[in-house]
Amino acid sequence: MALHFTGPILQSEKSGGSRQWYSNLPVGEDPSYVSSFNDFLFSQNYAAADWVVTETQAGATQAIAADELNGALLLTNSAADDDVNQLQSTEEAFRLTAGKKMWFECKMKISDATQSDFYIGLATTDTTIIAGTTDSIGFRKLDGSATVSSITEDATVETTNTANTIVTDTYVTYGFYWDGSAKVEFSVDRALTATHTTNIEQTNKLALTFTLQNGEAVAKNLTIDYYYITMER
Repeated sequence: MALHFTGPILQSEKSGGSRQWYSNLPVGEDPSYVSSFNDFLFSQNYAAADWVVTETQAGATQAIAADELNGALLLTNSAADDDVNQLQSTEEAFRLTAGKKMWFECKMKISDATQSDFYIGLATTDTTIIAGTTDSIGFRKLDGSATVSSITEDATVETTNTANTIVTDTYVTYGFYWDGSAKVEFSVDRALTATHTTNIEQTNKLALTFTLQNGEAVAKNLTIDYYYITMER
């Protein structure tokens, strides 16, 4: 199945177990799930204190994009090769756990499809995500190519597959679904692109991660329209 999450998580009167208690809840929320969503609409939707910020140059910025339709967070690098602009949530609050499903989605665009590196997803807190980290699950693109890869990584050992070919200044939606058992399904624009069953980290907790790195001595931008992540408690 290409898409596992198509709307709010709602419970019916026939829902089993303790979740039946919330069967008449009139909104798509349920304490059985842990969720984080940010549309980056207003200035208060981004606070540097909520993130571990890694910058390798003066002049890098992270801010709500001015007048971007639907809102967005804009990461901007300075104009030196290999400059890094990286955000990771201050807490490693997410883990792919046996018996607990997880959904992740992020819509983003990049200012240069070739001469830039980026990573979006979950990862161990680290200042060198592009160069290499310990545990991760998400999407990565390296400079010199427009090919984006889906990644599961456990103790530095990776499983990768081609996700798509990204286009400059064109929004694309990346997502993954952990079935709580043995596999991760990756999607691009909500269409299934790969299924991973190896190197899936299930021990260590991970941080939400967005990384931008220049592939040449020219300033680059990463624009994040939104992210959404939900996991069973």
